[in-house]
Amino acid sequence: MKLTLLFILLHSCVVVSYSQCPNFYDQDGNLSPNSKWINCSGSDYTLFLLTNSIIGNYTIDWGDGSPIESGTNWNAYSPITHLYLSTVQNYTVTINLKDMGCVVSGLLIIEEPTNASIQIPFGGVTNTCAPGSLEFVNSSTDVSENTVFIWSFFDGSTNETYDYTNAGLTISHLYEKGTINCATQVTLTAENECNTIQGGPSLATFNPLRI
Repeated sequence: MKLTLLFILLHSCVVVSYSQCPNFYDQDGNLSPNSKWINCSGSDYTLFLLTNSIIGNYTIDWGDGSPIESGTNWNAYSPITHLYLSTVQNYTVTINLKDMGCVVSGLLIIEEPTNASIQIPFGGVTNTCAPGSLEFVNSSTDVSENTVFIWSFFDGSTNETYDYTNAGLTISHLYEKGTINCATQVTLTAENECNTIQGGPSLATFNPLRI
């Protein structure tokens, strides 16, 4: 009776342990169920995929169009590596653990900090009589799909927030009467994952504007 009960308890423990998806080490060396890795160097990047669990049959889709990697035995603390070229992109890494019946995914971000920049369109002006509009070009560089732009016009209007697709575009802003005391400026803030890691947003200012 005791042996039967012991067998049931041991079998139950194995099932519980076996059904849990393992965590993988993230950018900061912490175990996570959805790890994130970020490369801000602008060069090729080797990802070290590492877990503290023993894994049997597995496949890894690196998310960059390369062949799916597979194996039958993955030892704990033994990294599997993959080289990514220095292409600005988000890569979803998908790990299929067949014996455990689960799929684990992580995100690799390859980019550089975005540099905010403002220009006036060719033939554009920097003064107008209110109510009147001025145009500005988002000429920021090193833009990735994680970049967020914030335009500020200092006339009491709400800041305008855009995603990465605002890069290279011309935006127009209407200045109303009584909102500006002649001279003012416009600022553009740009931030992506690498800006956050390496000191914060990039800020561009264009002045003076005469309203």
